[in-house]
Amino acid sequence: MSSNKIALENHLRKMIYNHIVEYPGVSFSTLKKVYDINDSTLRYHLNYLARAERISSKMESGKLHYYPFPCKAVVSNTTNTTSTTHELTPHQERILIAIKQSPGINQTELITKTTLRRHILTYNISQLIDLGMVRKINNGKNVCYEYITNKLLHYEMLKVLAIKFLNNEIDEQTYLRLRSKMK
Repeated sequence: MSSNKIALENHLRKMIYNHIVEYPGVSFSTLKKVYDINDSTLRYHLNYLARAERISSKMESGKLHYYPFPCKAVVSNTTNTTSTTHELTPHQERILIAIKQSPGINQTELITKTTLRRHILTYNISQLIDLGMVRKINNGKNVCYEYITNKLLHYEMLKVLAIKFLNNEIDEQTYLRLRSKMK
């Protein structure tokens, strides 16, 4: 059995992990209070989860905060020439569904649709952006989000190519050759 699966066999460790998934960015002191355990026991379980690549930590404002580790499996992202796979958390799945249903949705609407807290939503959106699945669109004061489809990616690449041609950064022959390869 892999250490990744073994990591969640311990009941307390599994509860700690589930808390970190539910509340990304939770601090050591909050976990200690929630589970009423001593420092060394909590540190042991957090280190175990980190070694099993279930969580990661980040120092923020002088405190250590814990986040679910971007995992492996289920969602295939083929926006590049290579295909990578990532397991989405339940929060990320809810966010993606909401964005797919309402392209151009803003953060306030996403909070309403997903019932997630703002800091949890912000963390998970940044993960989806890093995975290349969502893009952020600034519309003046409003920030919206859009699911990145292959069609959208193709359109954006054609747009960049046309701009380079119009700005004389590439010649007509190069423009036509690259455009025909994209069809």
